[in-house]
Amino acid sequence: MSTPRRVFIVGCPRSGTTLLWALLSAHPQVLGLLETQYFAYLVGQRRERLRRKSKRNISRSIRSIFSPLRIAMGIAYRQAKGPQELLRQIAEDADRADLAENLHPRFFWMRDSIDQFLRTVDTIAQDAGKTVWLEKSPAHLFYVDEIERYVEDTLFIHLVREGQHTVASLYDAGQKFEAPGWHKFTDIDCAIDEWNASVRMSRTLLSRPNHMLVRYEDMVSQPEVALTRLCDAMGVEFEPGMIDQRQQRLSGVSSDHQAAQPINVRNKFDSLFTPEQQAHIKQRVTPLEPEIFGAMVEHA
Repeated sequence: MSTPRRVFIVGCPRSGTTLLWALLSAHPQVLGLLETQYFAYLVGQRRERLRRKSKRNISRSIRSIFSPLRIAMGIAYRQAKGPQELLRQIAEDADRADLAENLHPRFFWMRDSIDQFLRTVDTIAQDAGKTVWLEKSPAHLFYVDEIERYVEDTLFIHLVREGQHTVASLYDAGQKFEAPGWHKFTDIDCAIDEWNASVRMSRTLLSRPNHMLVRYEDMVSQPEVALTRLCDAMGVEFEPGMIDQRQQRLSGVSSDHQAAQPINVRNKFDSLFTPEQQAHIKQRVTPLEPEIFGAMVEHA
């Protein structure tokens, strides 16, 4: 059996990436993996790349100096035991205890760790009769270079949602969810920075041949059109049942991922922020150039 197509959904958190994942993974030929953050844990630099706030000390300062050299040499992050634990969980969730029990706990070289990841996920997909596996970790947007360096036959789907509504959803998540990483978005400027950084990164990557754009607004207003285009890129045929089964896929999402549930298209921006805050957000968010991101169409 041929190697499955490897697809990564990336974008700013709260852009609707879980909804897109649910739609695509409802296809009978697609194996869906939900937010492993595998490469972020393996490569490291999470604080720098994902803008995590933490106190600087001598150890962190030294690591920040030598991390680029370590990554260029292909050496895994020294605390990278987490990726193998994630992979073990993937195998167990697929009822593949035979794969889980044979995993090596830690590797020195990134390539060895990634090869184990690919062998495991490819095997799960192939044995289940799937021709595509789909991974959704918004953070992987900032690890594309490493993924492309080690993983062949990749497709990256960039999901982009209009800035002010994404900022509103990030801010709302910061108020509601206690999971680590969300509270920082109670700061409006932190939410704006997150969206701006994500859009800038997507802008630099979308010119590559294995990267494609989906607008959230188009996905929710014309899902069949958007999904047909994506299915064609993945090498499968669109099936109408994908749209009908998305809620079933979302119902299987654990409580740890509640912050990524389907998002309303409108209204949060107007209801959460004062007129002064709205003006500040509109002034700060990075514009979406029509020639790159397509013309902005407001959907009711």
